[in-house]
Amino acid sequence: TQSTWGKHCCSFAPMADPSQAGIQALLRAEEEASRIVNRARENRTKKLRDAKTEADREIAQFKAQQEDKFQRDVAERWGNQEGSRELDEATQREIGMVRQDYTANKDAVIEMMMKHVLAVRLELPEIVKKSIRTGSL
Repeated sequence: TQSTWGKHCCSFAPMADPSQAGIQALLRAEEEASRIVNRARENRTKKLRDAKTEADREIAQFKAQQEDKFQRDVAERWGNQEGSRELDEATQREIGMVRQDYTANKDAVIEMMMKHVLAVRLELPEIVKKSIRTGSL
């Protein structure tokens, strides 16, 4: 004969199976979600790598274009011997003008400086005189 406890114990057994099935379904869903997250991470990493590669390529292309432009500008401005000769001549004219101004003004500047250096005032400034009178000095 089966006891009352046995009847109740056995009656719970079928309920355990649907519970286990639910847990298994949750575990499968968690594994699937984990696979989806991992794929998303891998895709994101790949996209970042691809974007960096593309950016590096564009930077190298831009750098090459700018270097070519610079080389053309240099050749245009300095590659011309006529332009270089004109620059040298203009520089020499400017140097000549500076030397001429120096020669013309040298004596006057020296005299002005000597006058100011040698002109010594032998009296006390007014503020010093006031300080002496008030006794604060």
